[in-house]
Amino acid sequence: MPKLKRIVKYPSDEIHGEGSWVKVTRLTIAGMKQVAIDAATILIKQEQAAARLRLVREGKLDPSELVIPEVCEELEALSYILKGNVIDWNWTDDDGNPLPNPRENPEIIETLVGEETNFLSALIRGSEAKVKN
Repeated sequence: MPKLKRIVKYPSDEIHGEGSWVKVTRLTIAGMKQVAIDAATILIKQEQAAARLRLVREGKLDPSELVIPEVCEELEALSYILKGNVIDWNWTDDDGNPLPNPRENPEIIETLVGEETNFLSALIRGSEAKVKN
């Protein structure tokens, strides 16, 4: 009987150049449920933050009170998912030096830029619209 491939290797040429690749673990149902809950929570918090920002613009709230911890929480949730599901890659930094293996050094995830995190997040969720196996 064929085995389900939970760890999948994808080309990442559009993000890190020709010949680059990344291995990720696909989310389980439980993982997808948690991501959905986190996403809903983040949306609610973003709406609350937007409301506070409107109050600042209207002069009804002092800008010094405009702390948006929701953004940090959102990034922490994304970081947690990426650290738990990015298995390996052959990515390099801007100088061509190999990035550390994300399983051996999960803190490397903290150095990624938006395009990289969006790409990885889509792969983990199984969104393969632009990426072929």
